[in-house]
Amino acid sequence: MGAQGLLGWELMSADTPRRAFSRGFRAAIDGLKTAFSNAEARAAYLRATAGLFVLAVVFTGAGIGALFTTTVPGSDAAVWVVIVLWIARVSGTLLALVIGPLVALFAVNIVFPSLNQDLFMAGLRAVDPGRAERITQGPGMSARASAWGATRRLFRFAWMSAGFLLLNLVPVVGSVAGIAGQGWLNARSLAWELMDPYFDCLDISYQGQLDFVERHRHALLGFGLPLSLMFAIPFLGPLLVGLGQGAVGTFIVREIADPTMPTVAAMPALEPADPPMMSMPAPESADAPMIPISAPEPVEAPTSAQV
Repeated sequence: MGAQGLLGWELMSADTPRRAFSRGFRAAIDGLKTAFSNAEARAAYLRATAGLFVLAVVFTGAGIGALFTTTVPGSDAAVWVVIVLWIARVSGTLLALVIGPLVALFAVNIVFPSLNQDLFMAGLRAVDPGRAERITQGPGMSARASAWGATRRLFRFAWMSAGFLLLNLVPVVGSVAGIAGQGWLNARSLAWELMDPYFDCLDISYQGQLDFVERHRHALLGFGLPLSLMFAIPFLGPLLVGLGQGAVGTFIVREIADPTMPTVAAMPALEPADPPMMSMPAPESADAPMIPISAPEPVEAPTSAQV
């Protein structure tokens, strides 16, 4: 991509929230198609899916089990208490279906980051092989720093989810607001977590990631929303998490200016050239006589007698 292309993508990044969201949404759909149709991405997907699927099912089942265990109404509970507890069970189950695959992705990025790294690079090579090659030559992040960054993202997601879960205990309005807020958090966190291999390759710190997510928040929300809803499908969703990782390359190529592309140096301003000087030949010697030049005598017009 040339300098004009980079400028174009930067202008797109500064576009309206609605357009940025729409571009992120389209990047998710097109990226899934690319990851599914590319042979290298499919092979990497099959290697990573088994672990992601098992972890997603375990975390989802554990969450639903803990929810139903802690929300058992007492035999003498009032009717309104029973209603509130069942609202919490229903909304909590929906949240567990969405959160389970995301927590599995957190766990893989902490313990086995290479699985998602292969998927990410395969998806990026499918849309921009040159950029993928340049990213592999980046500084890279140490395993310790990468694991710590993923852990901090998990803690951030956990305490924000706890707040939305408490909000669900408020009847009607609280449940609607809690589900909407958790949906926003899931989409944003999922997009952020899927970008983890990109951050690792370029050694982008946690604070740098926060700035990145804030700068591209609308496009990332559009990218993460359809994926988070797709991953929430019982049993089938966890099988599709790997394809979401492979779709990140499409988002990056469309939305993010390539920091590994050498920039074109600005040309120095050209100084205006001096006008050419007309030089007169110098006399052969300083003693050369000066030849006076007299003005031409005026010519009189002929009179009628002369004609």
